[in-house]
Amino acid sequence: MNDIKNLVNESLIKAKQEQAKREKYISIIKYISSIILPTLIVFIILNVFIGIATIKGSSMEKGLHENDIILFNRLDKTIDRFDIIVAKKIDQNMYIIKRVIGLPNDTIDIKDGYVFVNNTQIDESSYTENGTTYLQDISFPITLSDDEYFLLGDNREVSLDSRNSETGLINKKNIFGKILFVFRGLK
Repeated sequence: MNDIKNLVNESLIKAKQEQAKREKYISIIKYISSIILPTLIVFIILNVFIGIATIKGSSMEKGLHENDIILFNRLDKTIDRFDIIVAKKIDQNMYIIKRVIGLPNDTIDIKDGYVFVNNTQIDESSYTENGTTYLQDISFPITLSDDEYFLLGDNREVSLDSRNSETGLINKKNIFGKILFVFRGLK
């Protein structure tokens, strides 16, 4: 009889030990999941849906300033005139943040400091630093192809944008997204 009691007690002790091990294992899995799952979700959001960039330089001043942090929508590829976008320079791994002035098939001209789109002068006073657009090393007028965009920085005096062959026209496949939100940086 004692042997049976001892055997039952040993079985109960082993069962309790195994239960304790399982509970410890489950709590470790829950703890790890509580860290990894949210991290994975944030990673997916920031790499698939939303992007983050920081403004470097003064080329987008009046509206965007150095060290401003921007969130941009990676999924919305409908680009409208005057949207501010994040794009990649031609043949470079450098990102730029500029305003869309010319859409596919538009004709862009710069005359006497003013920008014309399809022979109509556009009013840029609300976002340009001084309202004057200077020529750089690209000849005007130019007509964009089906997938090309013409981008300008708001601070035209210092911006290297589509007026310059170093940046050039931006192909749709090199557009990463439109700006959603701006967090003001430290000055």
